Amino acid sequence: MKKTRIYFQFFVILFVLINILPSYSTQAAPLSADYPADPTADIDWSAGTSGVADIQSAFNNARTMENGQLGTSLPMLTLPNQSEWDALSDGKKVLWLINRERSDRGVNPLEDTELNVTSVAQTYADFLLDNDAWGHNEDGLDPWARLESNPAIQACHEFLGVSENLAVFVTSGSSIDLPIERAVYMWMYEDIGSGWGHRHAILWSSYTDNHGAVGSEGFLGVGRASGGPYQGPFSQPWLHAELIVMNVFDPCDSYSVPVATFSDVPLDHPLYTYIQALYDGGYTAGCSTSPLMFCPDTILDRAQAAVFMMRGQFGSSYVPPPAPWDTFADDWTGFEWAEPWAEGMWQQGLTGGCRQDPLMYCPETNLTRVEASVFGLRMKYGVNYEPPLASGKVFADLTDPTYWGAGWAEQAYADGLLQECGTDNETGKPFFCALDFVNRAWGAYMIVKAKDLLPAP
Repeated sequence: MKKTRIYFQFFVILFVLINILPSYSTQAAPLSADYPADPTADIDWSAGTSGVADIQSAFNNARTMENGQLGTSLPMLTLPNQSEWDALSDGKKVLWLINRERSDRGVNPLEDTELNVTSVAQTYADFLLDNDAWGHNEDGLDPWARLESNPAIQACHEFLGVSENLAVFVTSGSSIDLPIERAVYMWMYEDIGSGWGHRHAILWSSYTDNHGAVGSEGFLGVGRASGGPYQGPFSQPWLHAELIVMNVFDPCDSYSVPVATFSDVPLDHPLYTYIQALYDGGYTAGCSTSPLMFCPDTILDRAQAAVFMMRGQFGSSYVPPPAPWDTFADDWTGFEWAEPWAEGMWQQGLTGGCRQDPLMYCPETNLTRVEASVFGLRMKYGVNYEPPLASGKVFADLTDPTYWGAGWAEQAYADGLLQECGTDNETGKPFFCALDFVNRAWGAYMIVKAKDLLPAP
């Protein structure tokens, strides 16, 4: 019998309430032997969107309702505590939820998240947002072709009848709560409009169990792109969007799982893809060579930031200008090594210093998010770039449009160079935390986004 590959997509408008627009599948659904029984009706999300307690409540309500519809006995979930959940990457959150859905229905769990499939998913999520596009073929490839364009996946995979789920949330506000968890929920429990195709992709049982430990098979990758404005499949642009791409693939028996480059940046680090892209592009050599380390949590002071940003702009082989270094009036005692790098920043138009009359660089001062916004935007658009005037309406904590950094912050956020640092419960607007400090991991994220360094899948 001929096997048919399928993929599904849906989209959601988030505006006070969630409205699911009609979903559709592109080809016929597979045989039911490939997945457990479907619910008889959609089961709406029944909880708030504040955190683990709401996630657990919504999923357990859905399981209770499904038990009633199908006469099954699905057990209730107990999620990790909030701090443990927050520490998981997006991919690990999806894996946790999906493997519980699979295991509790007698389907073998997926083996793990995996770097190559995650890279494919992240690159396509970024492509959809950056190109204001929506669909499975917008880059000229179908999902299987995207996966197989990755050399490691192309060289060693089994046939698999599913490959990709997409979700998009949009809002007229500035942030969306729990997009990862709610995407999985809707794929599982609110999918009757697409013939339960997203659910089938999650619960698909026909993997070839020949890789890794017996009883688990298949790798998962999740890409997430946040920003706006975004129109995609909608009739009008929306201020903010969350696009989620989930890919799965079935490795062959000899598939080699990638090993992390930096000993302190594991493959499931939330910013692994960006740190690795910075390294692969020759823009960082890490912070230690034996063992090779990146020091992702190290806060960047302005002295360190000068080195980090100049190498991020010009590559790890960049050499700062020779003496004299007499632009800044700082006392460089203890930071002598940083003075030529600060001079290079000045000459390239990447800094205006921290203080005027006399002009100073302040090497000992930690780099703030608003200062990083300036570095990132000028890295992206050129040293003469100036942002549009601020509105004062994007962030709950940056409401004064005359504040010097408001326009930089709003534009950096719109371009996805820096993410929000939280959400105001009263207004629903994001916080920017302009004076919070930037660590090396988020510095890597900003440089990779500014220079578009993520590799093609």
